Amino acid sequence: MILFAKNKEKDNQITVSELVYLLYFGIMLGAKAIGLIEGQFYYNVVLVIGAGLFALKMIISKYSLVEYFFAFILLTLGMLVYLNSGEKSLLIFLTMMLGMKGVSEGRVFKTGMIIWLSAFLGMYVLSVVGVIPEIVYTLDRRDWPPILRHTLGYPHPNTLHITYYILCVFVLFTFKNLSRKKNVALAIILMLGNCYVFMYSLSRNGFIVTTVYLLLHIF
Repeated sequence: MILFAKNKEKDNQITVSELVYLLYFGIMLGAKAIGLIEGQFYYNVVLVIGAGLFALKMIISKYSLVEYFFAFILLTLGMLVYLNSGEKSLLIFLTMMLGMKGVSEGRVFKTGMIIWLSAFLGMYVLSVVGVIPEIVYTLDRRDWPPILRHTLGYPHPNTLHITYYILCVFVLFTFKNLSRKKNVALAIILMLGNCYVFMYSLSRNGFIVTTVYLLLHIF
């Protein structure tokens, strides 16, 4: 959807509409970063706040009648999917995409990295010291003793590792303009983090996906 995603970078300027979108993006992303899930009261509160900010962004931004028409069609599609399946993911994705007009891509990823990194480290510390409950799963394999899988405050060990994978995406995109040598060094550091998180999560899929992503980045 180039029609909505196309925008111009403004080095030291930020418009009100861009700020509104970054607030919307930050709130919605933050909810996922700390492990809030569908059906929880606080997640529903975030959805209401996010819907208000998205509506404000669409009102104060300069969209053409054609863009409003396509936005209406896409949001209607998202709403139909939600009404028939109860799944909000497509609707949320569409609002994030439609609201990107006039917003700096770099600022979006930088905001995402700061929020995601802060939340990830915060969840790790709070779970280790016992402030938030630590859910432990048992991995049973044939001819192996029971192995404990930790979530570090997230709903499931797989969620923990996928959260780390998303963090890697944010970090590498934000620092994409570094020299090749520094980019490779950063990818190696993230790979060490991948191994560390795996010791807690034991998520093979999460570990493999993150490893492949980092290797592709280096390549």
